Amino acid sequence: MSPEALLQASQSGEQVEFLPDPAGIISAEAARDFGTEVYRIFREHGTTGPMEEGDKALNIVLQEASDPSSPLHKHLEWDDSIAGHKHRLDQCRHYIRHVYIQVIHRDKPQMVRALVSVIQSNGNGRSYKPILLVDTTEQEYLVKSARQELARWRKRYEVYSHLDEISRLVRGVEGLLGEGCDEA
Repeated sequence: MSPEALLQASQSGEQVEFLPDPAGIISAEAARDFGTEVYRIFREHGTTGPMEEGDKALNIVLQEASDPSSPLHKHLEWDDSIAGHKHRLDQCRHYIRHVYIQVIHRDKPQMVRALVSVIQSNGNGRSYKPILLVDTTEQEYLVKSARQELARWRKRYEVYSHLDEISRLVRGVEGLLGEGCDEA
């Protein structure tokens, strides 16, 4: 399905197929449950809630998951002697980061993250948002975050530049970042 068709389907409430990340970190059932529910929550509320620690990150998702009839409930730990509120927020983040959708890009199917963390363009902090609904301001944030991540990666691995393969990778990352660019 093309990105445009997926966007239209998700906005109209049609079924979108959510898949686990290619590494298999989460189950197909968890990907389906979290993808479906977070898309529904986004459609109903226009957000998944602010993510900053002081703003009680992911509160809407966690509030919905706390209902035992929610499809998300079974994927989280509810025994407070084992895990509290903060741990369940981390669990939500973990599952949301590993939900993917398949899109057709340049005539080839590709797996992409279904939900991405962005700074909301309305100024209400960070939120998870369906990748297909990311606006221009949020795209700029994603590009800046990617550049910062590449710069951090380069710093972490440049110490191994005596190894030919890593040296080539570091030079490639430097080429992507541009000369003298140090955004970490």
